[in-house]
Amino acid sequence: AGLQTARGSCMARASNISVALNYVTSVPCAGEAACPPDGVFLYNTDVLFDNWGAVLAVYHKAHIFSTAQALDQAPPRAAVAEVPLADGGTLRVGLAVCFDAEFDDPTRMLLQRGVRHVLLSSYWGMASAAFSPRMFQQGYSRRWEVALVAANGADAFDAAVGGSGIYVRGDVLATIADAPGDGLVVADVPVELLAAEASAPLLAGAERVRRGSAQAVVRRPPLERGVGLTYRRTAAVTPCSVQDGPGVISGSCALMSLADGEEEGDSPRTLSAAASHDGVECAGKVELSVSGGISSAGNAHSSPFVYVLAALSGVRRYPDTPDGLDARACAIVRCAATFDPTTGGECTLAAADAAAPYSLAAASISA
Repeated sequence: AGLQTARGSCMARASNISVALNYVTSVPCAGEAACPPDGVFLYNTDVLFDNWGAVLAVYHKAHIFSTAQALDQAPPRAAVAEVPLADGGTLRVGLAVCFDAEFDDPTRMLLQRGVRHVLLSSYWGMASAAFSPRMFQQGYSRRWEVALVAANGADAFDAAVGGSGIYVRGDVLATIADAPGDGLVVADVPVELLAAEASAPLLAGAERVRRGSAQAVVRRPPLERGVGLTYRRTAAVTPCSVQDGPGVISGSCALMSLADGEEEGDSPRTLSAAASHDGVECAGKVELSVSGGISSAGNAHSSPFVYVLAALSGVRRYPDTPDGLDARACAIVRCAATFDPTTGGECTLAAADAAAPYSLAAASISA
């Protein structure tokens, strides 16, 4: 860690810019509770340097992900620094690492300290469309009403990792897609970013009050790698569980069927469904252009897919990850036509077939 800190300091000084780096640091802990036998904590750490190479802030990750056998988890805290600007002023920024972004703290702690600009380092994979890095980065910026600079790792080791961006209150200023190497994202970010009134409940630890309907529209088939759905029993709306990568979350699912007033011969056709679970209310639609027929139950006679709407709420658990994630979501899952929701069982996902007599025009979810 000492060598990496020295390199980071020299990098910042040589380029005359402030630099934030992520690496593992060791912290002596003799006499502290839960101190390992070797007498040091190993932390996933962000270090922020000013343009002279001085260390402005050090932050240890408070919510480690899949690394409990190798790294230690620090208590949440606000790592805040005043970064010098070219005009002689300063900008107050806060630090967070990867999985931290899915929890209230440390972000809420940062906002309570007056931070409106957050630097997020991550190595975030694309297990599913529901948690793709750039979509989550944008959502984080919108939820907390902050400017976010998110640097996500990308290399040839794992092609499913990547996607970085710069966002202001949910507006996308610049992003870079997945690449097996380094990339550069540049944008002009406003320095003055005052707290909006809607931030008050978040600062107090209260849940944001939903106003109206939030809608997400997908214009292409969602990424399916690592997603699975299992029906426990059958009904119009039935208990189910969804596996997203290593995480599992419970909910209620409904088979999507033809919308009212539509006939099987219509094209494009709209499948719809509604489902609710533990206070999560979901309504979904899928538009299909199909040359074959679709039954009133939603099964395409000549299509390899059926569509299921899931309302999800619960704690998602991951291996070697101390903190479970309290998650609520609406999702549309595409299953192979061999999946029979009348008998239950596991949905087997199928890749898109270019020769199939259908195309997915759009999908939308309202929560």
